[in-house]
Amino acid sequence: MFGHPIKDWILAIRPWSFPASLTPVVATLGLLYWRNSVEPMDCNWINGFLAALGMVIFQASANLISDYFDFQRGVDREDTFGSPNLTHGLFTPREILFYGAFVLALGAVLGLFLVWRTDARLLYFGACGVVFVLLYPFFKFRALGDAVIFVSFSILPILGTTFVVTGAIDTQNLVLAIPIGLITVAILHANNWRDIRTDARARIKTFSMLIGSPTSAFLYVFELLFPFIWLGAAAFAFHRIPIWSLLSLLALPLAIRAVRTAVTRTDDCAAICDLDVQTAQLQLVFGLTLSMSFLVAAWV
Repeated sequence: MFGHPIKDWILAIRPWSFPASLTPVVATLGLLYWRNSVEPMDCNWINGFLAALGMVIFQASANLISDYFDFQRGVDREDTFGSPNLTHGLFTPREILFYGAFVLALGAVLGLFLVWRTDARLLYFGACGVVFVLLYPFFKFRALGDAVIFVSFSILPILGTTFVVTGAIDTQNLVLAIPIGLITVAILHANNWRDIRTDARARIKTFSMLIGSPTSAFLYVFELLFPFIWLGAAAFAFHRIPIWSLLSLLALPLAIRAVRTAVTRTDDCAAICDLDVQTAQLQLVFGLTLSMSFLVAAWV
């Protein structure tokens, strides 16, 4: 297929990273399902499935476009932990850029289909998504990547999913934004913390570079542990989510394992090189248990 095996085209979009885009959508669908069992509302679950598919497509395009600009800027080289798509010569920069544009166009078509199924207000969410995909490298190189990721992988998909399913702009589900957003940002933060030296060589700025390694360790610990505190408060003190949501505590051992590495090996790049992988594993388990907890709460 166009000079490359299909396997290479699939791996180029980094499918193992898709839990980052699926978690906010699936968790929001779970929360809506529980809310619907308590107080019935008109829900279009097909639109919710399409929203999940759209988030995956947009993340795939963002991965490709980010790879292109990281390589062009010298952030990703053979001696870094960056994607091998370009550093190992698996694709040419032109191929990756056009591939990213093609996938983004697919996402836009799906978005317009969802607009047709809902109403024009969805265009605001879609426009924000496209802007973040195209301008993420610009923000990332100026220490704003963490903020963009938080909005893109928590606030925007939670509000967007709620809208396409219920037809309303409902902020109640944003109770999920803090825990889901922080753990997702922690993946990027772990990556940037590890790459402080090589990113400095590329003459870019990340938030980890601005605050330094010791403070990065403290922030990483906060991003991993505060989500569990937040969920406990939301369930017990504010009753915004069911008590069953504490099933997500099953992911806590993974968080503690990563935290232990972070606090004991702060300045050891080799020791923290796989923290982003550990954090992604945490996010997968956290997202699955949280989403499932809403189903259990609706059934019992």
